[in-house]
Amino acid sequence: MIAADSTLTPGRTPSVSELQAALLAARRGHPATLNAAPAAAASPQRPEAAAPRGTGAWLLGTHGGSGARCLAAVLPGTRLAGNTWPTPTDGREPVVLVCRGNHRGLSSAQDYARTYRDSGLAGQLQLVGVIVSADAPGRTPTPLRRLERLLSGAVPILGHAPWEPTWRIAPPRAGAEDQPLPWAARLGDALAAVAALAA
Repeated sequence: MIAADSTLTPGRTPSVSELQAALLAARRGHPATLNAAPAAAASPQRPEAAAPRGTGAWLLGTHGGSGARCLAAVLPGTRLAGNTWPTPTDGREPVVLVCRGNHRGLSSAQDYARTYRDSGLAGQLQLVGVIVSADAPGRTPTPLRRLERLLSGAVPILGHAPWEPTWRIAPPRAGAEDQPLPWAARLGDALAAVAALAA
C-alpha cells in the first residue's frame, strides 16, 4: 500500500494495491501525487474506436446495456470507447471498464480484465478499474457481492452507479454533468484520482 502523499516513479505501471490505496486516499480527501511523465508518441487510430477530441479516461462497456453511455454523459472528463479497446492518441491512456452488477456483467468484466492481462494491451493502455452499474433497485444479492469481490482481485472497483429509474425512459442528455447527481461527483473524484496516478 502507498501513503497518500507518496510519489510514484513516472512510466512505471502502478499495481492494483497502489491504485486501491490512491482511491482510498482520494475518498478521504488526500489524493496521491505522481511526477509528470513525458508524453509518448501518438499511436495510429483504429476506425472503430477513434479517439474523440479531449482528454480523460475511456469508459469501455464490457457488454450491451452496461451503462457506459449514460455514465459518459454524467461524468466529466470521460470518453466513450464503446465495447472495443480504444487506440490511444496521447501515450498510455487510462481505461475504465463499465459493467452491470449482475452475473453476466461481472463475468464479462472479468473476461475483459483477463484479455488485458494476457495480451499486449498493457503497453498501450492503462486499465485503472471498473465501475459497476446497478441492474435493479435495492440491495445487491450475496452471490453477486461474492462475484464483485473476485473481480476486485483483478482490477479495483472504483465505485458503483446506483439504479437511476429515469434512465429507463431516456438516457441522460449530453452535458448532464452541469447538474451532477450526488453519487456522480464522488465517482468523478475517484476517476480523477486513479487517472492522475496512472498518467
